[in-house]
Amino acid sequence: MFVKVEPSGCCERKGLVQIRFCMYLGESDYGYEKHHILRPIIPPEGYTGEMDGLSPKDIEDYQNWLDSLPKVWQTNPFHNHFIYVEPEISDEEIMAQMQFHLPNFYAAWCAGKPIRAGWDVKTRIHPKRYDRIESLEAYAFRKAICEERVQAVRSILAQIETNEKGETFPATAILIGPGAINRVTVATTAYTLIGLDNPANATGKITSFELWFNTNATGVKVGTFYGSGTDYTSRDVETVGNVTSGSKQTFSGLDCDVETGDFAGVYPATGEIEWDNTLELAGARHKIGDQFGAGQQTYTVAAAMAPSIYGTGETPPTEKSGTDTGSGVDAKASGNPIATLVLAETGVGVEALGDRIFDAAEVGLGADLALLLAEFSKVDTAVGIDIIIAFLKVAQKFGVDSGIGVDVSAPLKAFFSGLDAGVGVEAIVSRDLALTEAGLGVDARIALLAGLIRADAGAGVDISSRSFLVYDSGLGTDIAGPLLVTIIRTDTGSGVDIAYMYIPPSKLVSLIASLPSRQIIATLPKREIITTVGDRL
Repeated sequence: MFVKVEPSGCCERKGLVQIRFCMYLGESDYGYEKHHILRPIIPPEGYTGEMDGLSPKDIEDYQNWLDSLPKVWQTNPFHNHFIYVEPEISDEEIMAQMQFHLPNFYAAWCAGKPIRAGWDVKTRIHPKRYDRIESLEAYAFRKAICEERVQAVRSILAQIETNEKGETFPATAILIGPGAINRVTVATTAYTLIGLDNPANATGKITSFELWFNTNATGVKVGTFYGSGTDYTSRDVETVGNVTSGSKQTFSGLDCDVETGDFAGVYPATGEIEWDNTLELAGARHKIGDQFGAGQQTYTVAAAMAPSIYGTGETPPTEKSGTDTGSGVDAKASGNPIATLVLAETGVGVEALGDRIFDAAEVGLGADLALLLAEFSKVDTAVGIDIIIAFLKVAQKFGVDSGIGVDVSAPLKAFFSGLDAGVGVEAIVSRDLALTEAGLGVDARIALLAGLIRADAGAGVDISSRSFLVYDSGLGTDIAGPLLVTIIRTDTGSGVDIAYMYIPPSKLVSLIASLPSRQIIATLPKREIITTVGDRL
C-alpha cells in the first residue's frame, strides 16, 4: 500500500493549507480487487440519448451505450484523507503525516469498520477558521501566503510506501445523507444536488464524506444545507477535488459544520454521480451550477431520487457548568469557531479568568495572574516579590527597599534616573548635565555630544580614540579624544573626579610635536590652544 498527495484536493481553506492524501492498495493487499476496476472511456460529448431531467430517460439504452465504450483498468484510492496545516509546514513534515495515517486507515479497511475508525483521535483537532477570527486585511494577507504554499505542495511527487501495522479508533456520532452506493441511474454533471434522506441526527462537525460516481468527476464539492420545501441554503462546504468512479470513495479529515436536521449536498463540475429513482426515498433537490455559498436558493423537486452521498461526524465536547470540586477542570464549549474554557476550582487554590485582559489576585499561595498581552501586575503578601512589568519599558531602580523584596518600576523610554539615600550610586545621564557629589559617589559631566568616563586605581588601561594617543606616566591611564569629547580621569579614592583632559604643560609641547601638523590645524585651532594652555585644558 502507498499514499501520495492529490493536487486537485489541495487548496487554501479559511486561512490554512488544505492537503489531500490518496491511499492506494497494492496487488497483495486486502480488498485490492474492489478498487482495481475496468472503467469505460467516456467520449467528450458524453451520452447523447434523451434525458429525463437530470437522468437518461431510457436506462437500458444508457447502459448499452456504456457497455459499448472502450475500457481501461483503473486503480481507485481505497481512502482519501485531508489535513489542514499552517503554510510554514515543511515537505518533510507533510510526508511524515502521510506515513503516519496510512497504516491506521488500512487497519480500519481490513477490519471492515467505518473508514473513519482509522483516524487517530489525537489528530482529530478542528482546524482554526481564520476567516472568522481575523480582520479582512489580515485574512487576505494570510490567504495569499497559503495559496503560494499550496502551489508548492501540489508539486510533491513522493509516493510513501509502508507495511507498518496500524490501529483503529472510535468511529462516529453524527450521520447524514442517503448513502454512497451503486444506484440504478446517474445524475448529469454540473448540478448541485441535495439529498433529503437521513437528515443529520445531531449538531457538530461532519468529518468524513463518502461518494460513488458512475464516471470520473472533477471539481467536486460536498457540504451541508438547511431549509424546507424548495428553498435551501448552504451551511458549509468542503472542496475534495477529483473523484474516481466505479467504487465508493471516502474522504476523512474534513471540518464541515452541521446542525440537527441538515441535509447532505454535492456538486461535481464534471462527472456523473450515482442517482436513484426509488419510491421509498424522501427525494432530492437540484439546481444547475455551484450553489455552495450562494445563500438561499430555490431548487427543483426530484421526487423519490437520491444522490450517492453519505457523511459521518462528531458532536462537540459535552458542556459542563458549575464548579468542579474533584477533577479540577470546568469546560465550556461555546461553539464556532473556538471553544472557550473557564476554569474555577475551590480546592486547589488557583483562580483563572481567560480573556484578552486578565486580572486575578490570590491570597495565600502567592500566584497572581495578570495581563496576557499588555501589562503584568503582581502583588503578593506572602512571597515578598512586587513586580510591575510594563510593555516596552526599561527597568529602573528607585526608592528604598523595605526588606521583603524588590521594588521595580519601568518608565516608557530608555531614560534612567536613580537616587539612593545611602547606597552611594547617583547617575544622571543627559545631553549636557553636571553633578557634584559631596564625598560619596560620582561627579559626572557629559558635555556636548558624548563622553567617556574612566577611573583608574592603578591597574592601567590605555584607551585611545581615533585622532589622539597619549602615554601614561605609570600611575594610570591618560586618555585623549577627538574634538568634542570629554575625558574623565583620576581617582581620589572615594569616587570619580572629573577633570577636563588634564595635561601638564611640560607634556603639552611633546604632545603637539608628536601630532601631524595637518591634524593640529584641523582638530586643535591655534587660538584655542593659546587660550586653553594651563594647568587644565
